[in-house]
Amino acid sequence: MKEGGKMKVLTKSATPNGTKIQIEDWKADYPNVFKVLTIAAYPKAEKTSQSGWIQGGKEFRVDINRFAHDHETLQAFTSLQDGTKQVKDFSDQFWNPEHARLL
Repeated sequence: MKEGGKMKVLTKSATPNGTKIQIEDWKADYPNVFKVLTIAAYPKAEKTSQSGWIQGGKEFRVDINRFAHDHETLQAFTSLQDGTKQVKDFSDQFWNPEHARLL
């Protein structure tokens, strides 16, 4: 990691069904990659990935960070907290789109 850069967890919470979520700021570490805040979610996979790396029934990390602006990330986080949206509702914003088929 370069000097001065360190990912920051800005807030932690959970969805009404107990899925852990947090807002992360990676901009100082990777300014050319991360332009907006990231939501890290830890849902349970409904299916096992083809590689077997992610196991059905086990928690795994989903990065939700393909938003245009930080305020969109914050709005999404709030909707996850209050249950108006689920993690899979943001599949278009997943860093790894393959994770959508596991939910």
